[in-house]
Amino acid sequence: MTAAETAHVPGLSLSPRAKLEIAGIHEAFSIAVGSTFWIGILGALIAAAAVLTLKEVRLRTTFEMAADEGTDVEDGFAHEPTGGVLPAGD
Repeated sequence: MTAAETAHVPGLSLSPRAKLEIAGIHEAFSIAVGSTFWIGILGALIAAAAVLTLKEVRLRTTFEMAADEGTDVEDGFAHEPTGGVLPAGD
């Protein structure tokens, strides 16, 4: 803690050892945060390299919907059959 941070607290005086411990905690925290960012940057670079090496695969060649057996697609929408019997859900 700096003198400005402790100035508003009346009667608080820190020993030199306490000041060193607080400075050590601040330094350890800053090193930990910095290390975390370096790990994140490294992971992002590995992910970017992996994405650049991917081969594009065409998933679909048509956007039309084929009429399945038992469905009504006259109006452009697939509807379930209206037979009233539901299939077993095994």
